[in-house]
Amino acid sequence: MSYGSYPAQQGGPPPSHSPQPGYGPPTGQYNQAAHQYNQAPPQASYPPPTAYPPQGYPPPQLGSNAPPGGGYPPPQGGYGGPPPQGQWGQPFPQTGYGQAPPPGPYGQAPPPTPPYSGSFPPPPQAYAQGGQFPPVQQGGYGMPPTPQYPPQPMVGAPALPSPGYDPHHVVPVDMTLAANTIRAAMKGFGTDDKTLINTLAKLDPIQIAGLRQAYTTRIKRDLEKDITSETSGDYREALLAIVRGPLLHDVYCVRKAIKGIGTNEDMLSDVLVGRSNADMRAIKAAYRQTFRKDMVAEVADDLSLDTKQHFRMIMEARRNEESSPVNSQQLEHDLNSLFEATEGKVGTAKLQVCEILTNRSDGQIRAIAQQYQQRYQRPLDAAIRSKLSGHMEETLLLQLAKATDRAMSDAMQLEAAMKGMGTKDELLIQRVVRAHWNRQHLEQVKGAYRHKYHMALVDRVKGETSGHYKELMEKCLI
Repeated sequence: MSYGSYPAQQGGPPPSHSPQPGYGPPTGQYNQAAHQYNQAPPQASYPPPTAYPPQGYPPPQLGSNAPPGGGYPPPQGGYGGPPPQGQWGQPFPQTGYGQAPPPGPYGQAPPPTPPYSGSFPPPPQAYAQGGQFPPVQQGGYGMPPTPQYPPQPMVGAPALPSPGYDPHHVVPVDMTLAANTIRAAMKGFGTDDKTLINTLAKLDPIQIAGLRQAYTTRIKRDLEKDITSETSGDYREALLAIVRGPLLHDVYCVRKAIKGIGTNEDMLSDVLVGRSNADMRAIKAAYRQTFRKDMVAEVADDLSLDTKQHFRMIMEARRNEESSPVNSQQLEHDLNSLFEATEGKVGTAKLQVCEILTNRSDGQIRAIAQQYQQRYQRPLDAAIRSKLSGHMEETLLLQLAKATDRAMSDAMQLEAAMKGMGTKDELLIQRVVRAHWNRQHLEQVKGAYRHKYHMALVDRVKGETSGHYKELMEKCLI
């Protein structure tokens, strides 16, 4: 089945408590933990990590936005979730499909688990007050390994694609009823916008894929064309972003970012930064199938010099998997390399910084960031800001922010799309729709937004939008 008729969709797990009507648990490889989409299967006693999908404004200072104990709700794990605190660089335990995550305030370390054999112990606490990283226990990360310490393997089991990003996944749900409802809302004189909004805003990636399939095979019409002819403006763009599903929406965003005069750097980074290897490969394959072009070549042609090389690294999809443990020797090497590249007396080794932040896993980047702060008494993001600029600087800061606190990074990007003179509606639509695919991560983003800006995200978005566009954005966020 081609991406044109039924693109593999994705972006977040199904609802966290009970399935929506007509939606059963996915079959095959998707019949597993809702928080384990886009993650490697468990290996021995070493628990699998969280993963992510997916922006372009300056991220938060490391540690500066972390809430105190009892802050916003706990991370839910899986796609898009922020790292559990007090477990720097370590994979995290996951819950089963349909099971509620363990309770506890954001910023509180999960129950202790036995460390990886031979690994250094994690820090004993979460974010410290004043935005400082907690002190490292004696013998922690960054200490020279003893001669008896065996090198840890750097290759972990590959993560699965996120929901909707596997083109071979068979849609396990019949969405004929929803397809008939959508068609009836657009048929005849006028459009029943309330029905369109209420029906589409709450569908998850697998249901959207089923809806597209049913609309094509049962209604015998093109859903995107019908929406395009019956709606307009930002409202239409938001509806199209939803019905395309997360994968095809990513593909169209990349295309839009590089076509025309100049590059929409924020839109491009939104899609490509912080993605798992599996999702990046899916995006490249879907881009080729949709546009008959090579995405890597097209993006590279639109960039120049070191930024072109940086994005080539990103699109190569050669990140260490989240199941890879933190290797103390590699960590020491990365710390020294980053210090020399950013604080060295002679120039800045830009691509050396790019290589480390592009190819390390989120867990490894968290360990690097923590130890950089501890060793050099300066946040890594501050070092990057002092020596780099432009699109490369923003991309590196985004890579760092997504690895250290994805929910806060996403919250700040949503605010960036609304602040200042005029709303950046393309970015706002892209960021709201992408966040809404994963309801558990969305709750984390809403909590992070309230923690930083002292107001509800949905109220802020409502104040920047109007009409049916506002109603759709609100429905996506509640």
